[in-house]
Amino acid sequence: MDDESCVSLLEDKSILSYKSYWLNCGVEKYQKIFELFSFGNVTDVPDGMVLSELMWKKIRTLTLLTLFQNHRILSFDSIRSACRVPNAADVEELTIALRGIVDFETDEVGQKIEVLFCKRARDVYCGEKELLILPKASTSKRDLEVALTKWKEKLVKHVCHDK
Repeated sequence: MDDESCVSLLEDKSILSYKSYWLNCGVEKYQKIFELFSFGNVTDVPDGMVLSELMWKKIRTLTLLTLFQNHRILSFDSIRSACRVPNAADVEELTIALRGIVDFETDEVGQKIEVLFCKRARDVYCGEKELLILPKASTSKRDLEVALTKWKEKLVKHVCHDK
């Protein structure tokens, strides 16, 4: 792998999963950036790590996907803060990037987004390799198990309640 091919992968709008690149990477500088794009968010970008404008857009999109996975209703303010974008227009641009991946409804007046369904999720860290830049992966295998258990309990409660 060289710098050009790494940047090309990270800027590719169709790629949202980088775990396989992270797992198969033997060069530390590439392993760090693939770790960030696999499991990190905007706030995890280390000082001194240089990202192109398109790479910043991608890490913001991945951050938004993390938010969509973890919350049912999000305010524009919370998205702006988490993704570090200055205005509602930037929030809308990020949401457009996830239109085919996440079903959601936007309330322009209330300045919020309701997540209806996530068709894809972020990469899950399962301890395969030591993390080099992230103190803890945002989505671990245990986090996923807890989330799935809560979801199952919610479904059982909802289905039993509706009968």
